[in-house]
Amino acid sequence: MGQLVLASGGPLSVLALTLGLVLTRPRRLSEASAAVLGAVVVLIAGWARPADVAAGVRDTAGVLVFLVAMMLLAGLAEQAGVFHWAAGWALLLAGRRGWLLLASLYLLGALITLLLSLDVTAVMLTPIICALVRRLRLDPVPFVLACAFVANTASLALPVSNLTNILVYDLLGVGFWDFVRYLALPNMVALAVNLGLLVVLFWHRLPGTITVRAEGRRLPAAPFFRWSLGTLAATVMLLFIAGLRGWPFWPAAAPPAVLLSALSLRRRWVAPHALRHAVAWGLPPFVVGMYVVVAAVYHSLQPLVAGLPAAVAQLPGPLPLLATTFGTAAGANAVNNLPLSLAMIQLLRTVDPAMVTAAGANLRTTLAMGMLLGVNLGPNLTVIGSLATMLCLSTARRQGVDVPGTAFLRAGLVVAPPMLLAAALVLWLLLR
Repeated sequence: MGQLVLASGGPLSVLALTLGLVLTRPRRLSEASAAVLGAVVVLIAGWARPADVAAGVRDTAGVLVFLVAMMLLAGLAEQAGVFHWAAGWALLLAGRRGWLLLASLYLLGALITLLLSLDVTAVMLTPIICALVRRLRLDPVPFVLACAFVANTASLALPVSNLTNILVYDLLGVGFWDFVRYLALPNMVALAVNLGLLVVLFWHRLPGTITVRAEGRRLPAAPFFRWSLGTLAATVMLLFIAGLRGWPFWPAAAPPAVLLSALSLRRRWVAPHALRHAVAWGLPPFVVGMYVVVAAVYHSLQPLVAGLPAAVAQLPGPLPLLATTFGTAAGANAVNNLPLSLAMIQLLRTVDPAMVTAAGANLRTTLAMGMLLGVNLGPNLTVIGSLATMLCLSTARRQGVDVPGTAFLRAGLVVAPPMLLAAALVLWLLLR
């Protein structure tokens, strides 16, 4: 055992160094460069193999095409004013009550996250919220924290809402219907608990009344706006059809993104450089690089962790699900949910689909669903738990709203544990 731990020290050190570079970005080193550097180190050291690079490209290619397409669509919709228009409706629905404004913006973030992805919420909705609360002269911290929390919390119920979900959907074969029937109700419970606790936690910092002007009631007539909104709606419908039929998502997202991009350029609604900036082009090398680094860690730890699923299966009642949920949540907050998800997917691929827990539930399904709870809801504790949290807080900082990591942690300690527990218990009842 001691020799095994020593042998894994090298890959674990590279993973820790890679994550440190991703989080601190010394000399403006990009996240993609840090991940690629980590991958190169483990390849040179022999801890990973060229086959791991090939597997990383093969396993994530469709996911990455889908994400690039959705970033294009969301970027065009943002420039067309779709998200500003939606935020205007959220402001109108709040009436004159401060807590209702927080709730309406939270629900808007939940809808955007569910249908488009949590990164869209973090990058597109955060600056809109910052501008809105500054114009209303409100305390921005509760609203920015609500945006960060809802980006993670609302990403649970559909595969398209989170990169980790799509990886589980593609690499573990968890079907679209399984996401919906097992995770929709726990997600609704988590959202309700999250919102309720946020309102209670920040009640003294929310305004009693606000002044609202009648804006945004009519659908703008600009062709760019209508084409963007219509294309988004059509894409969401195509993604639902693809999910229900068990098809990959990227063919449903890529053609609408290409068509809207071409139309926007042809009619000069956007400039080419604006279209390029809508996509985080560093995401593909970042994901593949992290895949290779995590593969190296998994190769070194495989003898140690191979027996974990069978050991967890022997736990009574809801304990297998709770152990997986809170274990992966802790791991996500320690090392970020993407590498944690990649490692868990590697492990769950080895689980016999016929194995059951002591309570009679399917072990692989139980562990997969518990992992999804942990990597989606769990990052509501520390700022490094998910990329969406980091994007949200950094975007707010660029807008002049600085939310310290300690403030996120204090709110997360109140919100995350009861939310995780409530969602896990509801999921356990559904799995029985």
